[in-house]
Amino acid sequence: MIKSGIITDSGTPSASDMRGFATLYLTSTYDGTTTITTGKLTKSRTRILGTANWLEENFTYDSYGRVGSTSGNNHLDLVVGSETVTNTYDFADNLLTTERTSQTPWKTITVRDRFTYDHAGRTLDTYQRIDSGVEKLLSHQYYTDKDELREKNIGFAGFSGWLQSVDYSYNAQGWLTGINAAGLSGTQTALPLCSGAPSPGSPGGSPDANDLFSLELQYDQLYTGTAGTVKKNGNISQAVWQVRGRERMGYNFQYD
Repeated sequence: MIKSGIITDSGTPSASDMRGFATLYLTSTYDGTTTITTGKLTKSRTRILGTANWLEENFTYDSYGRVGSTSGNNHLDLVVGSETVTNTYDFADNLLTTERTSQTPWKTITVRDRFTYDHAGRTLDTYQRIDSGVEKLLSHQYYTDKDELREKNIGFAGFSGWLQSVDYSYNAQGWLTGINAAGLSGTQTALPLCSGAPSPGSPGGSPDANDLFSLELQYDQLYTGTAGTVKKNGNISQAVWQVRGRERMGYNFQYD
């Protein structure tokens, strides 16, 4: 068991001293009663600050050593079992479904997430269903031939398509160079200088035209007339971002 908290005695406690705590805040228990749980976390407890109550999470494992389910509590219902998670996997150990049930004195909510994968084990689709409602497609992901995340479509709206498309670009070294395309409409200055609510601009009819955020990362090149340290070892020299309705902002990085 690993414990952390405030000790009662001065000095450094010995490795075998498990008693000298005035207040415990975290405890983690390892090694269950079966071979499959040897070395694995079986219980985690976190104290709610200012109270004598604990948030607890108990882990159970399937015959392959994967977390099959967890059982615990929440700050609104301290009875162990009010917070449960159940997982299922495929033969390649990819997480297929996870179902979380949260119980409070007023309501019980069950959220079920489902995932699909391609032949390489990369996540493709993410679905979600709340209670007995209709399952919704939340996102679909595309990858490059180098297994880099190329595009993530978010919020499937049926025949209307996707609400958002988040695009990622990389250089030959595989370093992230951008998220979405630069050039979002900007009508306001930096946040501290804005008066009133900024205009979000006019999104178009396609997911790419609905971009709300863009990011550019520079490594071995700099924007004209700007400072920064050109680096060829993967360190970022500049980061420039923009939120729709605002002008571009950025940081320059210098290294010793």
